[in-house]
Amino acid sequence: MSTITVILPTYNEAGNIRSMLHALFARMASNHLDANVLVVDDTSPDGTGKIVEQEMLSQGRLHLLSGNKEGLGKAYMRGFEYALHTFSPDIIVMMDSDFSHDPSSIPALVAEIDKGADYVIGSRYTPGGAIPGDWPLKRIINSRIANFVAKTVGGIDPEVKDISGGFKAIRASKLEDVDWEGIETSGYAFQMHLLHTFMANDAVIKEVPITFVDRRMGQSKLRLGDILEFISVAYGLNPQSPLRQLMRFMAVGASGIIVNLGVLALLVNHTPLPIIVASAIAIEISILTNFLLHNRFTFQEVIEAEEGSVASRVRRSQTSRDFVGKLITFNVTSLGTAAMSLVIFALLHGLVGMYYLAAQFIGIISAFTLNYQISSRVIWKGKQHD
Repeated sequence: MSTITVILPTYNEAGNIRSMLHALFARMASNHLDANVLVVDDTSPDGTGKIVEQEMLSQGRLHLLSGNKEGLGKAYMRGFEYALHTFSPDIIVMMDSDFSHDPSSIPALVAEIDKGADYVIGSRYTPGGAIPGDWPLKRIINSRIANFVAKTVGGIDPEVKDISGGFKAIRASKLEDVDWEGIETSGYAFQMHLLHTFMANDAVIKEVPITFVDRRMGQSKLRLGDILEFISVAYGLNPQSPLRQLMRFMAVGASGIIVNLGVLALLVNHTPLPIIVASAIAIEISILTNFLLHNRFTFQEVIEAEEGSVASRVRRSQTSRDFVGKLITFNVTSLGTAAMSLVIFALLHGLVGMYYLAAQFIGIISAFTLNYQISSRVIWKGKQHD
């Protein structure tokens, strides 16, 4: 039989903790689970820790780990370290202490670990899962946006339905492979960061449907700082996310403008070239510098994957031809989108009568969007778009 440690992080849960502990141990007994319960309390001023100490007098498998209030992520990391060294469990269960996670779902999560999974999520959004019918719209939106951000920005597998939930069972031995120094988040983003780490370590991820229940007492601990941290952590997890790729593309585009203007000024002031010729040269040089930066900065993962697959002189020759092909395509695309921008400006300003700055802005945005789509989906297509 697997040994289990249930970790309950608490802060001001005096109204819930006693009932939760009774429910937990009753469920463990009825399912014959070999389990310890570790309450990680951030020195709650409402006396949560004192209630746990009282319960410990009659329950030998209940334990308390107190510490400073540093956030949910830090509390779990303290709990993991303590549990691994003190109890040496086979499985660690993470859950809230406010009854939003039903102790009766623990056996189902544990069963998936026994079947071979490494990381099991109690999922609200997988088929069979549910959220409260009267759950506030704000909470629903926050949860859905968090999952969207984690997938599109953080690089979490889209197949995972519930990323932000906190009800999980984890194979304890896999926690020993985690680089805890690399997980700097302190708040709710810890859930996403931990999942990302397990995915990077090729862990087997499973989801078990649960019915999520709104907390019985107290208030949600989610704050604006947690939301901002979640977005920041997601952004940092995946250098090749579409958002970060787009921002790099924009940065390179901005540098191209600087190169264009600088070369133009240099040629006009220090050469006898006609201004139209100088302008054409400046445009071409800026296109070339943009291409080189995109090739080594914006789409570096694609390039590295291509170079990593080179296994022979023939493949190296092929890569060189690919480079020239990309350069030509990018050059033609850039000139084409620039011409398109000019046509849009002429139509909107000359024919429609739109204010010239607005017409120019629409032309630039249209050209930029097309240029980015062609660059990311054709020129530097790579595996992310296969």
